[in-house]
Amino acid sequence: MAEVQEKAGARGRPRRLSREAIVAAAADLLEREPETTVSLNGVARALGVTPMTLYTYFSNIHDLHQALTAHMLEELVVSVDADATPAEAIAAWSHGTRAFFLRHPQLIMMLSWEGQVSIAWFDRSVMLVEALRRMGFDGSELGRVTLWAWSVIMGAINSELRDRASPHSLSAEQVASMDARLHAPVKAMLALEAAPGHYDDFFAFHIERLLDGLAALIAKR
Repeated sequence: MAEVQEKAGARGRPRRLSREAIVAAAADLLEREPETTVSLNGVARALGVTPMTLYTYFSNIHDLHQALTAHMLEELVVSVDADATPAEAIAAWSHGTRAFFLRHPQLIMMLSWEGQVSIAWFDRSVMLVEALRRMGFDGSELGRVTLWAWSVIMGAINSELRDRASPHSLSAEQVASMDARLHAPVKAMLALEAAPGHYDDFFAFHIERLLDGLAALIAKR
């Protein structure tokens, strides 16, 4: 697609636009304002152009979101040895995906929006799906265990991001006000959360239990 020059003002130099430049501006906006909702109006303001100008490059906001997530997910690359077992591949993908979203927490909310899902996110999940297929899952069963694996992995990552952004705590008085049967387990949970390396250990726990569950499903056949 040819580039378009948008007038920046009577004395300003014309702004050169392209699909790539617009996506880069949207990514920069999301990095600077992670709580913002990416919109054509917002990106147009950041670029100093009219919203209608962006329709030269994107048919609608969904088109922009797909391009934006594809751009930002390019960094999500996980490699494993050729002789890695399916379980090793799943663990590597899980930990690599977690590391990526810890670097880009604002992107996790961009994976789905208004009934849409990022196509690039599906593409980045090929390693997970192929590992599950190598375990022997296929057809509707493969679809079911893929959804389960996504739920466990992404649920754990999302929960960690929320906890890191807004750590929670309970006072001794609050714990004491609970049902007495909760005192010991709640104190144990609080101690675990306060321990160094808690997030790493707890995520590893999630993945180990996921792999145990997958192995149990295979053993039942």
